[in-house]
Amino acid sequence: MVKRILVAFRFSKSGLEALRMAAYLASVHGAWLHIFHALDYRLAHPQTPDERILQMTREIEERFTRECRPLLQGVSRFGFNCWEADPAVEVVKLAEETRADLVVVGCHQVGDRPGITRLGMVGLTIAQTAPCPVLLVPCPREAKETLSP
Repeated sequence: MVKRILVAFRFSKSGLEALRMAAYLASVHGAWLHIFHALDYRLAHPQTPDERILQMTREIEERFTRECRPLLQGVSRFGFNCWEADPAVEVVKLAEETRADLVVVGCHQVGDRPGITRLGMVGLTIAQTAPCPVLLVPCPREAKETLSP
């Protein structure tokens, strides 16, 4: 039974597709959906002012609410977090801490070749080290134009 789903989220086509899939699965299973977005881990450098990190965190949270919250229709229980971290390491750590039953990761489109997707280093690391099953979601295909006869 799937009770807790963690989605490794980023603002991209593949990230939005992964979020859609995770939201669908959470609604079907009545699962808790934990959405995590990693800010650039280099922000954790001691010379980065705390105000800058707080500002970026607020901007990301506002963007998520504005652009992504509508995708969560039908999901009754969810949380969104972001902080400066190495995304792969942090997602695996969160999967362990939250006892996730499933991690959802989006694949990337290969250049300008629609329909061809690949797993990046973050996704590959998550898939290899996560303490639970990992669902890889392909990048959405662009709608093909139809030619009139």
